[in-house]
Amino acid sequence: MSNAEVRNRTGMAKLEEIFKERRLRLLGHVIRTEDCRIPNQALNWNLSSMNRKQGRPQKTSNVSGGALNSTETKPGKTGRTLSEGI
Repeated sequence: MSNAEVRNRTGMAKLEEIFKERRLRLLGHVIRTEDCRIPNQALNWNLSSMNRKQGRPQKTSNVSGGALNSTETKPGKTGRTLSEGI
């Protein structure tokens, strides 16, 4: 029994058609939102104006952008041992 025959017997639509209908329904909701809302702004994004550097990103040791100096300590590290007391 083929998929088309099963769909005819059950009255189901193709998944492609179901997804297309749901996408259009969502798009209708997004279009009716205010212009300041992020989903509505995403419809008008111009990605061709965004440029990224070519190549692999540089590795950094700190998320904030600066590397740690040898004199700096990492947060949470006090340098004390357990026998010295907490």
